[in-house]
Amino acid sequence: MWTIIRKELLDSITGLRFLFAMVFVVGLMGIGGYISSAKYAKEMEDCRNLEIRNMELIPELSNNLRRLGGGVTYDPLTGLEKHLTAVRPPSRLQFIAEGRESKLPNTATISREAVGTPQIYSRSNFLFGKFGYVDWLFLFGVVVSLLAVVFTYDAFSGERERGTLSLTLSNSLPRHTILLGKFAGAMLALCIPLFIGIVLNMLVVSFNPMFAFGSGDTVRICLIVCVSVMYISVFAFMGLFVSSRCSRSVTSLVILLVVWVISTVIIPQTGGMLARMLKPIQSQKEIDLLVDTAWDETLAEYRWQYGEDVGSFFGDPERDKWTILAQKTARERQEKIRRDYHRSKAAQAVYALNASRISPSAVFNKIGETLAGSGLGRYARWITLVDEYHEQFKRFVEGEESKAASDGRADISGMAVNPETVPVFLMRPEPVAKALADSFFDLLLLFLFDAVLFTLAYVSILRADVR
Repeated sequence: MWTIIRKELLDSITGLRFLFAMVFVVGLMGIGGYISSAKYAKEMEDCRNLEIRNMELIPELSNNLRRLGGGVTYDPLTGLEKHLTAVRPPSRLQFIAEGRESKLPNTATISREAVGTPQIYSRSNFLFGKFGYVDWLFLFGVVVSLLAVVFTYDAFSGERERGTLSLTLSNSLPRHTILLGKFAGAMLALCIPLFIGIVLNMLVVSFNPMFAFGSGDTVRICLIVCVSVMYISVFAFMGLFVSSRCSRSVTSLVILLVVWVISTVIIPQTGGMLARMLKPIQSQKEIDLLVDTAWDETLAEYRWQYGEDVGSFFGDPERDKWTILAQKTARERQEKIRRDYHRSKAAQAVYALNASRISPSAVFNKIGETLAGSGLGRYARWITLVDEYHEQFKRFVEGEESKAASDGRADISGMAVNPETVPVFLMRPEPVAKALADSFFDLLLLFLFDAVLFTLAYVSILRADVR
């Protein structure tokens, strides 16, 4: 086998396709590392600014318990609202898997009554999101998988055209040894530019002063590299299988390119189309109408119960209390509609990902985002943490109000609380073991892709005609 591996490796690295792979992969990895590190630095700066603003806002809100419960105050110079905000920090490993981080909301206002609709806070040009990012998942999922096809499309068909296949298959070596030797030679040739690119990419990223690898990142990176090799193997085995079935290399290449386009482009895009058809959600206009209707219906409901004065202020606390309660209830209902709409959009996106799992490319992207801690999974975890923080914040404010009531204080407007006791939102990285457990099913799918294609290639070689 080692003789076959050495021969295939030498044939690969002495050809023009290896030179192209080296320049293209290493160059893109270097450029991608620079772009990703600059993007992360800007997002991290934004995140820290928001966190600092929160830490400065909490003592200001703590001077007035009623204002703290509302989670908002006003800037005396500009008159603009300043909200208590739960911030989603940027993913540290987004240079590996960007995971549509720029297109997902990263802030949500917090008050005792409700969680505000998640919003995107970014200083970046939103049009850049149309072009995508050169992260590892893009390079491995698209570029290197195509190179795996280019490196293997003529592994058997080329020898058949040169008339050497019959000699290769008729010697004493078992045919699985020949198959594995050609596979190993092609994979080693692909791994040379791959690993050089990985090292260059990580060096470029680590030079950014805003970036620092955290605990568990080394394990995550090693796991993603292993998964990437498994994914590239899918297309290497696919190339060997198709090449063993074709008598001409051109035919093999055309078939493989069609299959590659279907699996890396068409099927992942089809998942989104299926999700829109099978799991439709309401439009933004319909949601806006529901929000407006919720306000009107809530006021009408309170007017029916407590009189026509509801909705107007008279300066009399006894008469105004129902208007205050009605508006508070209306705002809670409006926020619930907006939040449910946002969650339905996230659920639709998850449905699209699940529908596209028949493609190894979609499976690979799902595993990469989960292990890197980015994408929809991380966003869904942030939403859960925000809801938990809201409940904690609500209990804190209600507890302080209960203390005030027990002390006989009817008016809590001027009551101050210790700012150090106010809960602060914090999102810690998910444990590696949890990310690995969440990826188990997709890892199994990727292994099955490899196993099936290896079996097909092996059976094809066993039945190949030696003449």
